[in-house]
Parts: sequence; structure tokens; C-alpha cells
Amino acid sequence: MKITLIVFIILLTATTLFAADEVVKIPNASEPRLWEIFFPAVATLLAAFLGAWFAYRLRDKANIRKEHASNISAANQALFTVFQQVNSLKLIQWQMIDPVRNHPMKFIAMQPILHETYEELKFDFPSLVFLLNTKHKQIVMNLFIEQQRFREAINSIRYRSSLHINQIQPILERAGIQEGADYTIEVLARVLGQRLYRILQRTTDQVIFHVDRTVCSLYDVKEKMIKAFKELYPESDFLNFELLEAPPNKNSNPEKKTANKQKIENCVKNP
Repeated sequence: MKITLIVFIILLTATTLFAADEVVKIPNASEPRLWEIFFPAVATLLAAFLGAWFAYRLRDKANIRKEHASNISAANQALFTVFQQVNSLKLIQWQMIDPVRNHPMKFIAMQPILHETYEELKFDFPSLVFLLNTKHKQIVMNLFIEQQRFREAINSIRYRSSLHINQIQPILERAGIQEGADYTIEVLARVLGQRLYRILQRTTDQVIFHVDRTVCSLYDVKEKMIKAFKELYPESDFLNFELLEAPPNKNSNPEKKTANKQKIENCVKNP
């Protein structure tokens, strides 16, 4: 901008001097002094130029403020989506996984859950493209990975729940297997058949793995997001949350609560 202003003044000076020279050559006319021609012209044109320049700068600053506000809003929306995904998986942990996590026959004891789509819990990646022009571009890649992990966790839950409801439960009912009664693994394996028995074991392990891993990795990427956003916009506030312990209930015991707290601490330290 400074170079443009200097070039403009040089051209303006040359034009004005040329005009002044032509005026001096007019016969029978009183000779005008150079400053009477030069300074009024420069002042007028310079005022017009500076007025246009300041107007441009004001519009530019307004656009920058608008862009920053949009970026901050997109950042908070992404953080809220992370919270929604973590909260959904934590509820599944509390209701579905934790009650049978250490059960020797958790592949049978783990209850299916009602089908939920969770389709609305996804990141708006177009609104986060501003990160690609910063040193924090890896955040976008991390969120893409987390979106895939969340979908994989939900799909594993859907598959196991469908398998449990549509195939496992009818077989157990026909065999007279009653819920809450004690049966050996050998009996259950014989009733289900080796193929279905191994599929149920494998899908149960996959549910636990995907849910636990994604809860931890989402929390980890949340920490990285807040650090990056605060560096880009230090004066702004961003959504934050912490991993919660399982909600208390009348049957909870101190040992289980302590173990759950330790699990959360390990998740934070080793996502």
C-alpha cells in the first residue's frame, strides 16, 4: 500500500507539472506561480485517494471481524459435536459395557440396545477449512479420523444388538435357557453352535474396544482443539468438558467407583 501511494504521488506530480508548463506558455497571460497550481491539485486528489483507501481499510477490518466470528462459531460447533459423540458413547459404556465388563460370560450378559442412528452427530468440515491455512491443519485430519471411529463404534453396537435380538435370543429361548440362571460356557457354546458362539464373542469384544478407544481419542482431540483455538483466538471462549464418572446408583460400591475413576485417568493420560 505504501508503494502504491508513492507511485500515485509521483504520477500526480508529473501530471501537474506538465499542466503547469502548458499554462505558463499561454501568451499575454499573467504567469501563475507553480505552487498555486500544484498544491491545490495534489490536495484534492490526495484527499480523494486517502478517503477511498480508509474506506477500503474499514471494510477490510469489518470483513476480518466477520470471518473471525464465523471461525469461532465453527470451532465451538465442532467442540459441541465432540461432546455429543463422547456423551453418547459414555452412556453406552455406563448402560451396556461397564455392568458386565469383567463378567466371564459378558458375550451373553451384555444387553443389546435400541437402535439409534446418531446420523446427526457429525462434523461440519466445510466450516473448518480455515484451519487448513494455519499450522493446526492436523486438527481437521484428526476430526475426520474421529468421525470414522465414532461411526465404527456405532456400527459395531448395531451389529451386535441385531445379532443378539434376532438370532441369539430366539435360540436361547428354544433351548430353555433362562435369563439370570447359571450356565457354563460349554453349555452356551453347545446351544449356540461354535460358529455363532465365536461370532458373538468377537463382536462383543469389538464393541468394548471401539467404544473405549473412541471415548479416549475424542477426549484427546478435544484437548488439542481447545489448545489450537485458544492460540488462534486467545480472547475468545470455547466450549470445554471433562469425562464424567458413571452416575451414582443405590447398588454402586466404592471399589467399582474407584476403578472407574482410575479408568478415566488412564484414558486421559493414554488416549
